[in-house]
Amino acid sequence: MQLQLPVVVALLLAQAAHAVKTRYSHRFEYEEFMSARLNSDGMAARWNSQCPVLEFGMEVGSELIFSVEHADAPVTFSLFNYDQWAAYRSLLFDVMSLEGHKETLAITCMHAATTRVVFDPNVDAPNTTFKIQIATASQYTFQVASCTMQHNLVNAINVVFAVALVGETSKCIAKVRKS
Repeated sequence: MQLQLPVVVALLLAQAAHAVKTRYSHRFEYEEFMSARLNSDGMAARWNSQCPVLEFGMEVGSELIFSVEHADAPVTFSLFNYDQWAAYRSLLFDVMSLEGHKETLAITCMHAATTRVVFDPNVDAPNTTFKIQIATASQYTFQVASCTMQHNLVNAINVVFAVALVGETSKCIAKVRKS
């Protein structure tokens, strides 16, 4: 019995498809600069951003799907490609002055990203699902940021669906490891 081409293609895709599912829950708590937690260098730690999925490879045609179950206040979800994340993380993550502390919201919520999605609980329904299609193979980082000075409990589910694990992304990751 001969398999037809569509069946063979479907079987191959099923073998190559991989998904990573994570559950994310974090309470962002605004801190005044003078009472902020300090790191070992004596600088205030950035309070308003977290990375539920850090530095993962995605091929063209892959998808990042996330569903926001709850947020107390507006929250921003950003997907950074390798170059954007390299520039972003080279910024000063630890804040040394009151002026820098005030700029933290702008840095984390407006820095260039491949895709940025804002979930506003005053407008968006709970369990709203968002889908991001990957147009360029790269190493990506998915970040959640609270862009207001309100305390903000965020619960979300992230699913990273990669169509394949070989190709341009593999070349990109190999290049990153060499540098």
